[in-house]
Amino acid sequence: MPLSTGKIAFSNMVNKDTAFGKDEFNVTLQLEPEEATLLSSRGVKLKDYQKDEDTPAIPQRQFKTKYALKPSDIVDAEGTPFDFEGRELPRGTVVRIQWPEKPPHPTGGVPTYISKMRILELGESSGDGAFEEGF
Repeated sequence: MPLSTGKIAFSNMVNKDTAFGKDEFNVTLQLEPEEATLLSSRGVKLKDYQKDEDTPAIPQRQFKTKYALKPSDIVDAEGTPFDFEGRELPRGTVVRIQWPEKPPHPTGGVPTYISKMRILELGESSGDGAFEEGF
Protein backbone atom coordinates (compact mmCIF):
# COMPACT_ATOMS: atom_id res chain seq x y z
CA MET A 1 0.00 0.00 0.00
CA PRO A 2 1.25 3.50 -0.74
CA LEU A 3 2.43 5.78 2.07
CA SER A 4 2.08 9.57 2.06
CA THR A 5 3.62 12.03 4.50
CA GLY A 6 2.60 15.63 5.14
CA LYS A 7 1.58 18.27 7.66
CA ILE A 8 -1.99 18.56 8.89
CA ALA A 9 -3.81 21.61 7.54
CA PHE A 10 -7.26 20.41 8.73
CA SER A 11 -8.20 17.44 10.91
CA ASN A 12 -11.57 15.76 11.36
CA MET A 13 -10.53 12.46 12.95
CA VAL A 14 -12.40 12.82 16.26
CA ASN A 15 -15.63 14.31 14.91
CA LYS A 16 -16.94 13.62 11.41
CA ASP A 17 -16.76 16.38 8.82
CA THR A 18 -20.36 17.16 7.89
CA ALA A 19 -19.76 20.42 6.00
CA PHE A 20 -21.15 20.65 2.48
CA GLY A 21 -23.07 17.37 2.79
CA LYS A 22 -20.05 15.27 3.80
CA ASP A 23 -20.27 12.50 6.40
CA GLU A 24 -16.69 11.33 6.87
CA PHE A 25 -13.53 11.45 8.92
CA ASN A 26 -10.68 13.16 7.08
CA VAL A 27 -7.41 15.04 7.20
CA THR A 28 -6.08 17.54 4.69
CA LEU A 29 -2.31 17.38 4.31
CA GLN A 30 0.09 20.06 3.13
CA LEU A 31 2.60 18.25 0.95
CA GLU A 32 6.27 18.81 0.22
CA PRO A 33 7.02 19.18 -3.53
CA GLU A 34 8.55 15.68 -3.78
CA GLU A 35 5.48 14.08 -2.16
CA ALA A 36 3.14 16.10 -4.38
CA THR A 37 5.03 14.97 -7.50
CA LEU A 38 4.86 11.33 -6.39
CA LEU A 39 1.12 11.49 -5.73
CA SER A 40 0.45 13.27 -9.01
CA SER A 41 2.42 10.60 -10.88
CA ARG A 42 0.09 7.97 -9.34
CA GLY A 43 -2.99 9.80 -10.67
CA VAL A 44 -3.96 11.50 -7.38
CA LYS A 45 -5.41 14.97 -7.93
CA LEU A 46 -4.06 17.76 -5.72
CA LYS A 47 -5.23 21.27 -4.90
CA ASP A 48 -2.96 24.23 -4.33
CA TYR A 49 -3.47 26.57 -1.38
CA GLN A 50 -2.05 30.05 -1.73
CA LYS A 51 -2.59 32.51 1.12
CA ASP A 52 -1.89 35.53 -1.08
CA GLU A 53 -0.04 36.40 -4.26
CA ASP A 54 3.22 36.97 -2.35
CA THR A 55 3.40 33.44 -0.91
CA PRO A 56 4.13 30.25 -2.86
CA ALA A 57 1.30 27.79 -3.49
CA ILE A 58 1.27 24.72 -1.24
CA PRO A 59 -0.04 21.45 -2.70
CA GLN A 60 -2.66 19.75 -0.54
CA ARG A 61 -4.62 16.50 -0.57
CA GLN A 62 -7.48 15.26 1.59
CA PHE A 63 -7.37 11.67 2.88
CA LYS A 64 -10.66 10.30 4.20
CA THR A 65 -12.59 7.37 5.63
CA LYS A 66 -16.29 6.86 6.33
CA TYR A 67 -15.58 4.89 9.49
CA ALA A 68 -13.64 5.71 12.64
CA LEU A 69 -10.29 3.93 12.58
CA LYS A 70 -9.53 1.41 15.33
CA PRO A 71 -7.12 2.66 18.03
CA SER A 72 -4.48 0.25 16.69
CA ASP A 73 -4.73 1.92 13.25
CA ILE A 74 -3.66 5.36 14.54
CA VAL A 75 -0.31 5.23 16.32
CA ASP A 76 2.42 7.58 17.47
CA ALA A 77 6.01 7.52 16.23
CA GLU A 78 6.84 4.56 18.52
CA GLY A 79 3.85 2.50 17.37
CA THR A 80 1.72 3.05 20.48
CA PRO A 81 -2.00 3.65 19.86
CA PHE A 82 -2.56 7.42 19.85
CA ASP A 83 -4.98 8.96 22.37
CA PHE A 84 -6.76 11.98 20.85
CA GLU A 85 -8.12 12.94 24.29
CA GLY A 86 -11.23 14.24 22.50
CA ARG A 87 -9.27 16.84 20.49
CA GLU A 88 -8.45 17.02 16.80
CA LEU A 89 -4.85 16.88 15.62
CA PRO A 90 -3.39 20.40 15.66
CA ARG A 91 -2.32 22.16 12.48
CA GLY A 92 1.27 21.36 11.60
CA THR A 93 1.22 17.81 12.98
CA VAL A 94 3.37 15.60 10.73
CA VAL A 95 1.69 12.32 9.82
CA ARG A 96 2.29 9.36 7.53
CA ILE A 97 -0.82 7.80 6.01
CA GLN A 98 -1.13 4.33 4.54
CA TRP A 99 -3.81 4.18 1.87
CA PRO A 100 -4.97 1.45 -0.52
CA GLU A 101 -4.43 2.25 -4.17
CA LYS A 102 -7.77 1.97 -5.95
CA PRO A 103 -8.65 2.40 -9.64
CA PRO A 104 -9.05 6.04 -10.69
CA HIS A 105 -12.43 7.71 -10.85
CA PRO A 106 -13.13 9.13 -14.34
CA THR A 107 -13.16 12.74 -13.08
CA GLY A 108 -11.85 12.52 -9.51
CA GLY A 109 -8.56 10.72 -10.08
CA VAL A 110 -7.21 8.06 -7.72
CA PRO A 111 -9.06 8.09 -4.35
CA THR A 112 -7.10 8.37 -1.10
CA TYR A 113 -8.84 6.48 1.71
CA ILE A 114 -7.09 6.29 5.08
CA SER A 115 -6.15 2.76 6.09
CA LYS A 116 -3.67 3.56 8.88
CA MET A 117 -2.03 6.70 10.28
CA ARG A 118 1.22 7.28 12.15
CA ILE A 119 1.69 10.58 13.99
CA LEU A 120 5.37 11.43 13.55
CA GLU A 121 5.50 14.85 15.20
CA LEU A 122 2.67 16.56 17.06
CA GLY A 123 2.09 20.20 16.05
CA GLU A 124 1.58 23.05 18.45
CA SER A 125 -2.04 23.77 19.30
CA SER A 126 -3.04 27.37 18.78
CA GLY A 127 -5.96 27.17 21.20
CA ASP A 128 -8.53 25.78 18.74
CA GLY A 129 -9.44 29.08 17.12
CA ALA A 130 -9.13 31.18 20.24
CA PHE A 131 -8.33 34.86 19.86
CA GLU A 132 -4.71 35.80 20.40
CA GLU A 133 -3.89 37.80 23.50
CA GLY A 134 -4.37 41.53 22.91
CA PHE A 135 -6.83 41.10 20.02
